[in-house]
Parts: sequence; structure tokens; C-alpha cells
Amino acid sequence: MDATAEELLEVWAPPSSTAAFRLDRVFADDIVLALTSYQFVTEANIQSDFEASLAFSETPSPPENVSVLAGLLPQRFASFERELVFDGAQIGILSIKIDRGVMIQDFVSRSLTTLALGVLRNLLLLAVLLVLYERYLTAPLLNFITTLRKVDPKKPHPMGDVVGPHGAGNELEGLNEATNTVLEQSAAHLADLDSTNSDLLHSEERFKDFAELGADWLWELDQDGNTIFLSSQFEEQTGHKIAHVLGKHWREVTVDQDGEKLPLFEVEQSIMQTESSDVQKGVIGLLRRADGTEMNLLFSFANMLDDDGTLRGVRGVTRDQTGIIAAQAEQAMLNKQLRQAERLKAIGQLSGGVAHDFNNILAIIRGNIEMISANTQHEDVPHMLNVVDRASRRAADLTHQLLAYARQQALRPSTVDVNQLINDLSILLEPALGERVQMETVASRGLWNCRADQSELEAVILNLAINASDAMPEGGKLTIEAYNARIEDPIPDEPMLEPGQYICIAVTDNGHGMSDDVKAQAFEPFFTTKAVNKGSGLGLSMAYGFAKQSKGHITLYSEENVGTTVKLYLPRERTRAEPAAPSEDLPEVSGTKVLVVEDDRDVLETVARFLLQLDCNVIQTSSSEEAIVLCKEIRDIDLFLIDVVLPGPLNAKNLSIMLEEHHPNTPTVFMSGYTENSTIYNGQLDNGVVLLKKPFSLGQLAKAIHAKMEP
Repeated sequence: MDATAEELLEVWAPPSSTAAFRLDRVFADDIVLALTSYQFVTEANIQSDFEASLAFSETPSPPENVSVLAGLLPQRFASFERELVFDGAQIGILSIKIDRGVMIQDFVSRSLTTLALGVLRNLLLLAVLLVLYERYLTAPLLNFITTLRKVDPKKPHPMGDVVGPHGAGNELEGLNEATNTVLEQSAAHLADLDSTNSDLLHSEERFKDFAELGADWLWELDQDGNTIFLSSQFEEQTGHKIAHVLGKHWREVTVDQDGEKLPLFEVEQSIMQTESSDVQKGVIGLLRRADGTEMNLLFSFANMLDDDGTLRGVRGVTRDQTGIIAAQAEQAMLNKQLRQAERLKAIGQLSGGVAHDFNNILAIIRGNIEMISANTQHEDVPHMLNVVDRASRRAADLTHQLLAYARQQALRPSTVDVNQLINDLSILLEPALGERVQMETVASRGLWNCRADQSELEAVILNLAINASDAMPEGGKLTIEAYNARIEDPIPDEPMLEPGQYICIAVTDNGHGMSDDVKAQAFEPFFTTKAVNKGSGLGLSMAYGFAKQSKGHITLYSEENVGTTVKLYLPRERTRAEPAAPSEDLPEVSGTKVLVVEDDRDVLETVARFLLQLDCNVIQTSSSEEAIVLCKEIRDIDLFLIDVVLPGPLNAKNLSIMLEEHHPNTPTVFMSGYTENSTIYNGQLDNGVVLLKKPFSLGQLAKAIHAKMEP
């Protein structure tokens, strides 16, 4: 009986070892259930070195009415165990408990029946029982055990029906079926394990291929910052041996250069960070090659953290940026040279245009002045003076347009009702455009106001309308419309138009349109496609400068033989527009004592004559220092008239402050032809500042003085 128990342990030890190695409770439960299916096995237990009990099964309470012979046994119940070994190492224990009384119960009952029929019959029955025992139990069981021993634990497969037809319906058939089930499950689990191992092998090979084929090098540090892995690209790109770095802290690795030990790496921030495992990208560093040259590096890495947040190392990738940085520097230099060339080209074009137009103007003025000087009594003197006046106004307009393009004109912004402005301009434009051009204005209900210099805005719209009319020599349709524009996101085609609320004023014609080359130069100063003496080429450039100085934007859309649309975007203004002030006659400023400070003596003399004509008392000087002296000596000065651009350390604003220290209540009027100076803030006048833009008329001078002198 004990031998039978040992044989059972011998048979079930291999699958139990597999279950204990995998900690497979389902597999282990099937094994102990199969063992307790034997009537004489009361308990079966599989213990793993990793867990106290992997599987346990027991039968109900053993029967009490067993054979009397069971009482003769020294011990009715006996336990047996077998060490579980996998690949030469002990991993657990398989133990069973058997009931010897149950094992001999059947034999005893049959023997008693045989004895009751007689000695001979009992002997015969005993022989029959021995034969049946051998045939139905021992032989099938031995066959089962022999077949099970032949099963390869590493490649298990079902044994089939090994108990034969004589074992049908008894415990051996059940044991056979249970064993086949266990073997099938073992085969399936091992197949899954083989598949997993194969996937891991392929993944490792794939990673190795990627690591070796890429241009970047891979590395890994342990929790102390020591290098434990470097891919082969490091050695190829730096000339340093990998062995020179492995096992050392990455900051402590040095190289010898000119007898001096220098760090191999210089990184802008620490690589060892324990706060998180997020990937850090774009960390810049430097490495010294073996040949003494330097490499610019770009690091990307991530910390490896345990479940409790403890740092166990860092993995990362490093890319050589030396060539990229050199290419970027070269590109930046080329861009700088290109911008310089374009700037010189623009300056040359601008200078040529200014020189051409001013030479024409000066020729007109000089020629007429010479004729007047030769004969002041000539009857054409008034006409000549008118020509000189028109030429001077033309020069003033040209200067004004140049300042608008350069965004250096002084703006007087106010709240503008755009609908009303377009309506007023349409009344002026219709007669000027003639019958060949059909003009349409589109007003929008609920149109916002904008903040701009109204006179400059009128000039821009008039200029755009005239350009549109010139683009339709055979007639056409001109449309001026305004609408609210909400720019919530940057527009790809118009990156300069920042998000916000704007009033858009669009001027559209259906004329001949523009080619791509013309559109590319449309906003350049003095560029024009009109005939000689038909245009200065400053209209669109002036509009562009005005838009930028007003914190807006201007766009141009045009197609050949279709037409052109120019859109002017101006920021929204939430205050209401004020009604225009009625025009007044020349104000009275006679008797006003004015101190004039102007470094240009010709201009100083002209301004003094204007003041005398206005019956003002004039004190004039060409230097700041003399103005301070005069201010100390002369009392009752009513007004300071100061040129913005003065030579010397004092600018106009500081000079006015010093003069006002001696005359605290004396106002100041500034005059200038160029306004990038202390009186202008962001292209707009300081509050309370009155600026006369040269050249100015007698009436403009009188109005400026009156504006400062009135209470």
C-alpha cells in the first residue's frame, strides 16, 4: 500500500513541479482534485516555496465501518510527500494522506463473502479476486504510470486512453481523463510561455537594430549617476572609448586637453531629477571630442522610478547638433546679408525718388525766383509767385507722404464715426470720379467707431479711391464699404494682423488688377505703374505707414483682369465720436510776445516775419543756451515757439521745462518737420502738446498760438 502511495507521488511530481514553478493555482487545483479522486487518498496538498499552500483538497470524513483488519494496522492513516524540483532546484513539496483501511476494505469484504460459501469456493473466489485485481486495477494503473512517466515535462501532451476498455466507468478512467486535462492545460500554458519568450526575443532584437542603425546614441545611468550603458554611436561620433565612460559618474569623466583635465560633458541642467518620470526634451549640452573639437548636444531623457517613487536610474538619447547649429548660424548670416542688401536697395530707390521729385520742385522754385529777382515789376510776378506756392505745397505733401510711410508723422487721434466719414467723402468723390466710374458706398448698421487721425484717414481713403479709379480707365465700379471684424485667431495669410476687434474699410474696383510682381512691390515707396507725372508712387506706402502707426493693418488682394481690394483694419474705439468743430476765421493774436528758438536761420527769419505779420512781438535766437539767457533777462514773455530738433545737449522738451522755471505760466508750441523725438510718444502727441508740422501756413501758426493762449 505504501508503495502505491510512493508511485502516485512519483507520477504526479512533474506536473506539480510545473504548477509550483508558475504559481498556477488553477493547474494545481486540478492536480490535487485528481489525487483525491482515489478513494484511499484523503488529502492532497501542493506547497510552493513562494507561497505557503498553492492547492489543497481533502475527501469527506473517512468511513468508520472499515474492516476489522484495519484495527490491526499499526497506523491506519499515513502521510507521504515528495520534493518538487524544476531545472535542478527545489521549488516546493507534494504531499498526500492515505487511508489504509479503505484500501483493504474492499479486499476484506470480498474475502468474507468467499469464506461464507466455503473454503474451496473462497479459495476460488480469492483467486478470481486476485486476477480481477490484477486486470482491472494493477495492470491499468501500471500502464497509466508507465505512460505518464514517458511524458516530457517541457513538452507535455495528452496520453489518450491508457487504462483500456476494462477500466471504463471506474476511478482509473476518471484519473486518466483528469490527467489528460492537466496535460492539455500544461501544453497550452507552455505554448503561451514560448510565444511570450519569442515576442520578447524579437522585441529585444528590434530594439538592438534601432539602437545600432540610428544616428543618436543611447545611454543609461544608475541611481547614483554612473554610466551603465552606451550605444556604439558614442564611440563613432566622439572618438572616446566606451570603456572610458562606463562605470563612472557622468560629471566626473574628464579628458586631457593641452595638459589640463576638462570635463567630458557640460550640460545646462542636472540630469538626475527625482521629482517625476516625465520625459525631459531639448536639454542643451556640450562634449569635448577626442580630437579636441567640441560637439553641441541635445539631450532627451526620463527618470526610472520605483513604485514608491525612488529613483533607480535614467535612460536617455543624445543627438549631435553641431552641424545644425553651424547651418543655422550660416543661414542667419545669409539672412542678415540679404536684409542688408534689400535695405540698401530700398534706400537707393527711396533716395532716387526723393531726389527726383525735390529736384523738380526746386527747379520750379529757383527758376521763378530768378525771374522775379530779375524783374520785380514784371506783370507775370503774381503768376510766378503762385507757381512757387504750388511747388512749395507739393514739396510739403511729398514730405508728409514720406513721414507717413516711415511712420514718423505726428498723429492726432480721435474717435471717428466711419459711416459718417465715408458718406461725407462720397459727396466729394462722385464729381471727381466722373460718370465713367460708378461708385457705391456700403454702410453697416451697428458699425463700431475707430480711433484714428481723421484727416489722415480721409487722405488714405481718398488716395485708395483715386488709385481704384485710375485702374479703370475705361470705366467700372468702385465700392467703399466698412464692417466690424472680429479677429479671434491669427490668420495664416496675414500673420501681422493680431487678434482683436477692428473696423475694416474695404475699397474695391473691377479694374485690370495686378500681377504677382506688381503686388510684391505695391507698398514700396515711389513704386508706380502709372505714366510719368501721373503719380508719385507714395499712395499705398503712405497708407501702409498710417495703418501701422495707428496700430492697425492693411492688406491687398488683386487678380489680373478681375480687380483689386484694399482692406484697412483700424482698432475699435468704444467712445462716441465728437461732432466736428465749425471753421473759424484767422484768430486774433496781436500783441503776443513770442520767444522763437530755431537753429536754421532761414527758417528763423521766415517764422519771425510770420509773427510780425500777425502783429506779435518777436524775440528770436538760434541756440538753447541763448534762449535760457534771454528768458532770465526778459520778463512778460507770453509764449515759447521751439523747434523740436536743436543742436547741443538739450532737447526741445527739456529746454521748455527749463524756460518754464523762469516763466511758470508761459505755454510752449513746438514745431518740426520730423517728429521722432521727445515730444512724441509712440507716434502720437503727448497730452497738451501743440505741434506745428513744417512747412506751416500763417493761419496754422496763428491757430497754434491762439490755442495755447486762450484761457
